[in-house]
Amino acid sequence: MKKMILLAAIASITLASCVKNEMEVVDNDDQEITFQTVTGNTGRAAIIGSNYPVDASFGTWARYTSVDWDYGVPSQEYITNKKVTFQTPNWKVDGLIYYWPKNGKLSFFSYSPFEANGGMDYIDASGIIATDYTVLDAADEDFMIADVMKNQTGNVDTDKVFYDGVKTVFRHKLTKIGFSLKTDIESARATIVVKKVEIMGVNNKGTYVQKDDIWTLASSPASIADYTAYDNSTGITLTDSYQNTNGSEEKKDLMLLPQTKSQMGDDALIKISYTLTLKNDGSDVVENVVVTTKLNGTSFPDWSMNKHITYQITIGLDEVLWDPNVNDWDSESTPGITI
Repeated sequence: MKKMILLAAIASITLASCVKNEMEVVDNDDQEITFQTVTGNTGRAAIIGSNYPVDASFGTWARYTSVDWDYGVPSQEYITNKKVTFQTPNWKVDGLIYYWPKNGKLSFFSYSPFEANGGMDYIDASGIIATDYTVLDAADEDFMIADVMKNQTGNVDTDKVFYDGVKTVFRHKLTKIGFSLKTDIESARATIVVKKVEIMGVNNKGTYVQKDDIWTLASSPASIADYTAYDNSTGITLTDSYQNTNGSEEKKDLMLLPQTKSQMGDDALIKISYTLTLKNDGSDVVENVVVTTKLNGTSFPDWSMNKHITYQITIGLDEVLWDPNVNDWDSESTPGITI
């Protein structure tokens, strides 16, 4: 029997933990609108650490009101889905200048990256809506939505820790999935070399609504896809210590659509392909093996937003054992013999 023991370790990503609370509005005449950006640890979308990288870009809306804005309050267009980039020394709308109004208020709605794989829109009742957002084959886009910054009247100086501007704190809206593998076999007698690790049959399209902070998965029909976390002909030779699927956790994790186990169904699987070499009294026996386990298993977690889940997998073998038993004698009687 082929054995695979799997544990799911969940790490919650804490965002913007180093943001200080001391904030003051920068008092300058005719202020140009700028942004201060903050994010948490991400995966292979190359955003690592708490500062939003200067080579990235995000999209933003600003809505103008003369009264305090909240969801459902009518607002006027001011900045409409514009690209924001770093232009030393500030974050600003790419190619255009926008100034703060003197009397009204602006509320800001931002998402990252600017080239997100969905139809991005804004309405007063719901904030940002990402319609039919799709996780592509590479599964390497770290889709984020920033906290709404309501009723702002000027750029903010956060004790000089970050850039002057509208405080823009991004939150991860996908689930980050990784793998860590080991074996419990005696290496002198067998070796396991993992060649491929896949996620099979999971939902890959949904619509996100900012106000409710929820995903609604595509249906009728559902949109299902497979993803590859590791694929290398050389492979990873397993030992008794956990190894990440490419030796670098930050580069190979998958960014996938949040979904519950009940939404996954029985066809959602982890699939691992490996080469098994068995020592024996003759020539080595080499087998190509494929094992699967269901993602909706009782002990496995739902895929929640802003969760980093690492599936810790132990691949083992069943040792050949014996169950000796002695069959009893067969009884046989002969006819009476007279000597």
